[in-house]
Amino acid sequence: MAVQQEPEESLDQFSYRLGQIVENGLTSLSIAFGVKSGLFDVLVENHHTPMTSQELADAASMKERYVREWLGAMAGARIVLLDPATQRFHIPGQILDAFKKWTPQNKILLSTKSIPFLSEVFNDMLEVVKKEGPIGLPFSKAETFTEYECDSSEWFYKTQLLQVFIPSIPPLQTKLSGGIKMLDVGCGRGVATRILAGQFPRSQFVGIDFGEDNVKIAREFAKNENLTNVEYHNLDAAKLPEEWTCTFDYVFFFNVLHDLARPDLVLKEVKRVMASEALMSALEVIASSDMVDNIKSPGCSKMYTYSLFHCLPVSCNTPGSLGLGTAWGKEAATEFLKEHGFKIESVTQTSRQQFLCSVSPE
Repeated sequence: MAVQQEPEESLDQFSYRLGQIVENGLTSLSIAFGVKSGLFDVLVENHHTPMTSQELADAASMKERYVREWLGAMAGARIVLLDPATQRFHIPGQILDAFKKWTPQNKILLSTKSIPFLSEVFNDMLEVVKKEGPIGLPFSKAETFTEYECDSSEWFYKTQLLQVFIPSIPPLQTKLSGGIKMLDVGCGRGVATRILAGQFPRSQFVGIDFGEDNVKIAREFAKNENLTNVEYHNLDAAKLPEEWTCTFDYVFFFNVLHDLARPDLVLKEVKRVMASEALMSALEVIASSDMVDNIKSPGCSKMYTYSLFHCLPVSCNTPGSLGLGTAWGKEAATEFLKEHGFKIESVTQTSRQQFLCSVSPE
C-alpha cells in the first residue's frame, strides 16, 4: 500500500516550524530547571498567593536574579502568569494538577528532565557515531538518565500497577494473594517490588539490577518500610545464581529488554529460573517494528531520540550486542520471545505494550 504523502511545506513554512521546534526545546530545558530545582513546588505551595521574583527566591533559598530570568522564560511560555500591575507571578489554577505528583499530566512535566540528562552525552555521541569511534557508552555515562527513568517508572507503579496492571492478569492476582515468588529484572530502586510486597504479604519478591546504587537505595527503602518479604541483589541478569533454578512463579520486566546488550542470554537464564506453569510479563514501549508506522504516531521523534542518546549506545557498549533500540517494536519482540522459548499468552496495551508469556513446551 502506498504511503499517503503529506502536503509539501514551503521553505518559509518549514523555517517557521523549525523555529517553533527550537523554541520548544529551549523552553523544555527551562521547565526541567524548574522541576529539578523545586521552583515549581514552591509556586504550587503558594498558588493562592501570587509571588514576586524576590519572594519566590527567598522561599526557595535561591538568588533572585536567576529566579527572575527563569520566571521570564516561564511567563513567555504562558506556564506562569505575570500580573503587570503587581509584578507577581502564579501558576494558573486550571493547569495546577500538571505540577502535582502522580497525575497523568505530571508525567509529561517530568519528562522534560530527560533533556538535560540526554544532553550530557551529546559530545560523547559525536564520537560514538564515527566508524572508528567507541562502540557505545558505558553505563556510568548514563547514570543521571536513570533519574528520569525512575520518575517515569515510578509514575506507572504508583498509578497503574495495583489499579490496572495486576487486575488485568486475574490468575496472577490470585497467585500473589495466595503466596508466590516473583523476580523483577532491572528493578531500579525497587518501587514495584515494594508496592507489591506491601499489598501481597504472603508472596516473596526479589529485585535484581545492574546498578549498584539502585540496589543500595532499594534496600534502604525496604528497610525503612519494614518489608521482610522483599530482597535486592546487584546482579548481571545473564548470570543468575544456580540455586535459583525453577524458583520463580512470576518474572517481570519493565522497559528493560530493549536496553539489554544480550537479551537472548538473559531470557535463557530467566527461563531456567522459572518454575513450572510460571508467567512472565515484558512491558515495552508502544511501537511498531516498521519505522513507517512509527512516524505516523505522536511521540515518534522523542522515542527515537531517547534511543539514540541512551538505550542504543548503552546496550551497544558490550561487544556482540544485539542493539535492539527503544523502537524494536511489537512484531520483532513477539518473534524474539517465541524464538527464545516463550509462548505468547497475550499482547495488551495501556501506557506500555505488555507481552504476557509462559515457557513453551519442549
